[in-house]
Amino acid sequence: ESASGGFLVYTRALYEHAYFDYFAEWYLNLGVGCIIALQTDGWRPLEPQSERVIIYQVPNFGNVLLASYEYLVMAQYSRGYEWVLSVDCDEFLFLKPPFTSIGHYVNAMEAGLLARLDCIIFAWLFLDNLSPLCSSKSLPELMNQAHLSDETMVVKAMTRIESLSSLGPNPHTPILTRGPKQISIFDVIDNVPRGDVWSQNFRMNQLGDIPMGRKFSENALVHFHTRSLVNVVTKALSTVLPGKGANNLTLLRELSSAMSRDDEFWSLDRRGKASLLSQFVGAVGKKAQNIFELARGCSLGGADLAKDTCAQVISLLKASTIRSDGIAEESDVVPLRPIEVTALARSLRAPATGRVPPLGLLPSCNAHLDWQVALHLLVKHQVDPGGFFRLAMEVSNEVEGRFPGLVH
Repeated sequence: ESASGGFLVYTRALYEHAYFDYFAEWYLNLGVGCIIALQTDGWRPLEPQSERVIIYQVPNFGNVLLASYEYLVMAQYSRGYEWVLSVDCDEFLFLKPPFTSIGHYVNAMEAGLLARLDCIIFAWLFLDNLSPLCSSKSLPELMNQAHLSDETMVVKAMTRIESLSSLGPNPHTPILTRGPKQISIFDVIDNVPRGDVWSQNFRMNQLGDIPMGRKFSENALVHFHTRSLVNVVTKALSTVLPGKGANNLTLLRELSSAMSRDDEFWSLDRRGKASLLSQFVGAVGKKAQNIFELARGCSLGGADLAKDTCAQVISLLKASTIRSDGIAEESDVVPLRPIEVTALARSLRAPATGRVPPLGLLPSCNAHLDWQVALHLLVKHQVDPGGFFRLAMEVSNEVEGRFPGLVH
């Protein structure tokens, strides 16, 4: 199909049992010829539905995992694969019509730019769903309903294998080989005299001032950032990435146990009358806190801190600040920050027509497996499963009241 050669996806899978089949189906339907997945949880082996999906059972080396096994990618070059897209199982590449495959898109890009590209940079568009369990809707359905947020400073790259020196240590941007390189950054070419120097000096904050209309003119890498509250806790209890694990496991156990006993747990003396959402975020940590920062266009790292709405969110959700004024008042309900609607955003929200087979129309997850994975980890960490599920339901209700647009 593509003069640019074959495409493969390289990914890692940590307790992705509820989501992996949908992820694989998405990329195979985009024209990817092979998916290589590193499963690191040591639990039930994933069972791919296609022979073009290869699963390796490996230890979890965190952010150096992909680089540790990149020889699996390099070996595919001799089999005719020329491009590798390294994404996680919650990242989905959307292409603006009339592009119907990834090969079609790259061919058009190279023809339009009159260049043989070595690397293509895609911007993230965030999608969050804070229902207790994952939604049975397809990703296009959710895109039609959900609030979207963007974060320019987070990107992922697709790279020609012959131009690739290494995929690490940063999972977002590759290390290129020496020599001149032609890189597409949001569909605009950047001629780089030395690829290895560009890799060392490229910083995502260089992209902060690029307008939405350019970032998402032809494509978007939709990061399904929060797939369910159950999955948020699954990630927090299983990650080995520094600073992203459960912040206060004792508090999570207390909240779940109190929910199981039907206690008035939010009035515990040592925490005052902190809202349930605040306590949940404090217990889970960064995996929960990030949801609201990104959805609101806020960052504890510095961006937008002067904005009133961001200040409200941060004072509500920062783990070290527990609210003491009880249940949410009307003034706590602040609309989510709208993003500019571009031509691509409109096309993303349109029905996925003209594709054979249709793209992403299956349910985006298996809710039964979503809970089974969480149940395994909750029991392992001595968290009351029934109480936790009730906790997730109550937190979801509070989110729906305080932050309209995040529950689907």
